[in-house]
Amino acid sequence: PWWEGSAVLCSSVEGTGVAAVIAEAQRFLGLATGSGDLLRRRGEQRAAWMWRKAERDLHAAFRASPKVQKLAEQLLEDLRAGAKSSRLASKSLVSAFLADPTARP
Repeated sequence: PWWEGSAVLCSSVEGTGVAAVIAEAQRFLGLATGSGDLLRRRGEQRAAWMWRKAERDLHAAFRASPKVQKLAEQLLEDLRAGAKSSRLASKSLVSAFLADPTARP
């Protein structure tokens, strides 16, 4: 790896070593920036955040959809009675959500 960490001693009680910690952090930043790893990792983080945000938004819209809520009540009864499988119930909910043009995040 391009980075090998090091231990730096510091004490807030004695007020020593803070400059060494700052210097080590700056060294790390310089190496991470110079290698391109910082930019690459930040890009990966932004992509992961994008997907998490999209998933949260879709989940919230899905659960808030009146059509999904109404259908879910019926499906829960069927599931408890063993009249429908979880897989079919799920597909029904998703289909109802996707067919509803008003159910959007």
